[in-house]
Amino acid sequence: MAETVARFLIGYRQRHRLTQTQLGARLGMKESAISRLESGDHVPNADTLQRLREGCNAEVTFAIAENPRAGELALT
Repeated sequence: MAETVARFLIGYRQRHRLTQTQLGARLGMKESAISRLESGDHVPNADTLQRLREGCNAEVTFAIAENPRAGELALT
């Protein structure tokens, strides 16, 4: 999820010609927080995802499913 958010933010900023500072102001966040998110190493919390949804007019979705192969033994 961290990489997906990073790619989204970088692309969003480029499309809208915003600096990290400008995007941070739009989202009510500091530039350093935007930088951390864009690094792809920081998993955003629910509050941050809500800010992205509202401030960037974005749709936030995720899926979780059981791995159908979970628990199977690998035969060699």
